[in-house]
Amino acid sequence: EIPGSSDPNIVPEGDFSTFVKVTASEPLETLGSEEALSPGGVASLLRLPRSCAEQTMIYLAPTLTASNYLDRTKQWSKLSPETKDHAVHLIQKGHVRIQQFRKKDGSFGAWLHRDSSTRQTAFVLKILSLAQEQVGNSPEK
Repeated sequence: EIPGSSDPNIVPEGDFSTFVKVTASEPLETLGSEEALSPGGVASLLRLPRSCAEQTMIYLAPTLTASNYLDRTKQWSKLSPETKDHAVHLIQKGHVRIQQFRKKDGSFGAWLHRDSSTRQTAFVLKILSLAQEQVGNSPEK
């Protein structure tokens, strides 16, 4: 049930339907399309990580996953030659960016002045380990 007022011209308990259209905004806009797993669809997930730690990870994780997918399926050749270099660059930028949110005890939070988050720390460490496998970044211990 969606709260709110209904149209006063609707016949009470009449036979009608309401449709709600949901649209995703970037970076998720390609996930529902038929082209989502095409090289171009996957490459559209390559985004520059930015903002707070959570948003950095929201951009870095799909970028890393897309790059990994294109590697494993050997589809880089179907994209422009500079796309792979661009993906590696974005992953490296994300690695540098997320390090800005590392606290003295090694944990991560949305911002340095906010409390650490176990969930955030686990997610960051998982993604950084994948980044190390993918492009050779080595997170500080």
